[in-house]
Amino acid sequence: MYRLDVSETSGRDVGFLLDISTGGMKIRCYADVDVPALQKLRLIFPKWLGLGTHVDVVGRIAWRKPYGDSQVEGGFAFDGLSADAVAKLEELIMRLSEAAIEDGQL
Repeated sequence: MYRLDVSETSGRDVGFLLDISTGGMKIRCYADVDVPALQKLRLIFPKWLGLGTHVDVVGRIAWRKPYGDSQVEGGFAFDGLSADAVAKLEELIMRLSEAAIEDGQL
């Protein structure tokens, strides 16, 4: 998996992506997260993906577990995504899979 940063829509860094599907994403957070508060997060795209700068998603932290001394891993379940967000996520998943195959990671 290639590192993609996750932030709040205000720009505050939350963490980074570990795994993603059209139903949600697994993220490693730099600090503890609120469960199950509804949140708006932004997934930041690197330029090489050619998908624009980001996609905003709405959802809830469905689960969390400590990771190391200060970080937390969490499962973020998407909730009520726009058709545009779903299309960007589907394209993101396809491009990340293609890149992983090309790099011998799959």
